[in-house]
Amino acid sequence: MSDEPRQAEGDDEAEFARLAPVRPPRSPGIAALVIALALLLWGRLSDDSRYALGPHAPRELDRMSDLTHLENNQYVALSGQPDRRNALLFEPKGDRYRRAFFRLMGTGSRLWIAAAETSTEPPAEDRFVGRLRRFDDLPYAAQLRDYYVAKVKSTRFLDLPALRRHLADPAAPLLDRTFEPLSSTSEVAVVVDFPEDLLVSLAKRQFPVEEDARHELTRLGAPLALQGETTEGFLYVVRVPISGRDAYLQQLDQHGFPFAARRVRFAAAIERLGAEAERLKFPHRAEHPAIYQIASGQLGPDGAGETAIPWGQVAAVEQAAPILIPSDAWVILEHQAPEQFSWTLWIDGTLAVFALFNIWQLVRYFRRRDA
Repeated sequence: MSDEPRQAEGDDEAEFARLAPVRPPRSPGIAALVIALALLLWGRLSDDSRYALGPHAPRELDRMSDLTHLENNQYVALSGQPDRRNALLFEPKGDRYRRAFFRLMGTGSRLWIAAAETSTEPPAEDRFVGRLRRFDDLPYAAQLRDYYVAKVKSTRFLDLPALRRHLADPAAPLLDRTFEPLSSTSEVAVVVDFPEDLLVSLAKRQFPVEEDARHELTRLGAPLALQGETTEGFLYVVRVPISGRDAYLQQLDQHGFPFAARRVRFAAAIERLGAEAERLKFPHRAEHPAIYQIASGQLGPDGAGETAIPWGQVAAVEQAAPILIPSDAWVILEHQAPEQFSWTLWIDGTLAVFALFNIWQLVRYFRRRDA
């Protein structure tokens, strides 16, 4: 008979109860999903992280018109002439500033500024400091392009010496006053001053009949012609030589007749313009204001279909065209300095910890499975 004590039947259950439960292995799918999400977020934050690690002093862009050596995602500074007349004010979602979006003149619409509007007054110095990005990297790039094509008509003033060279040699470039190229197939407005002509208005409350108004104005001794009639009065073109202008203006003041210098806009296609000697030639249509000539002591409309104006009388040649943002455009985002993106580095570190932990979990899982 053995002297060893006999183990009670309940002792086995107590021993099993003292054993630590075996934790089920973690699913590799969850670890792989966490790693994939970390990589995705790294990719989304990569530009911001590189920008945060870049130089904290802006790179000076010396030549605003030289856009061949720009690098994406840089901290830059430059000065230039903004086109605030055609600026767009908007509030990007998630941004702290209301943005004024406008182009810099002289860059062929290839360089734009997304300026932070912190006040209603523009800065005294047109100097812009911020983050340089490709325009197409903006999440709202397509909407801005569509807006400027469909909603904005920019008035561009042709450079008159460049226009004269183009009319003499069609191969010469056609430029505006900021030296940006223009289309040679568009319609333009030719703005002409007539230094010897005045526009004089006579009210109908004084002269209900046009013949009476004409008779009263003819008494002042200058040839005239009726240009138009409104509900308020009659508008006349009066030809007054420069030498006798002061005396005639005194008579108008004495009679209380309002007057103004005469400036006329003519619409014409660029290909229909011409030049001879010191004159600009263009056809005038029936809807144009008339060119007046003196005949029998009175002004009469010039019936010729072509007008030749001395270049000295051409005040401007304008073209209204949509603003096209080219595919290689750039934009400077003001108030975006590298130090403002240092938070991305903390997120990168946190993502790295999560990714490494889950990689370790995957390694453990496959080692146990192969054991």
